Amino acid sequence: MRRQEVLTREPDPIQLHVVLSEAALHRVLGSPEIMREQLEHLIQISHLPNVFLQVLPFANPSGITVSSTVTLMHLAEQRLSTVYLEDLRCDVLMGTGAIHPL
Repeated sequence: MRRQEVLTREPDPIQLHVVLSEAALHRVLGSPEIMREQLEHLIQISHLPNVFLQVLPFANPSGITVSSTVTLMHLAEQRLSTVYLEDLRCDVLMGTGAIHPL
């Protein structure tokens, strides 16, 4: 819950842009009631002005597959943007070329 506070903190909530695989919405973890609460929470959070939530559908014609977490970071003070990829074998910070085996 503390991590979620950054979305509503004043005066400077973070900007969050999420592309969620449709598969994540179909994956059942817990009871139907828990899943309903999770979906309702996503809908509620998506209405915040600083949150942009998209669902990548199964029928996506671009052929993009989601196999790992991808985080785009904007470091305003350093005027830098970078991408962080993470999976079971390694993590990669693109923009610096650094590869860090787990």
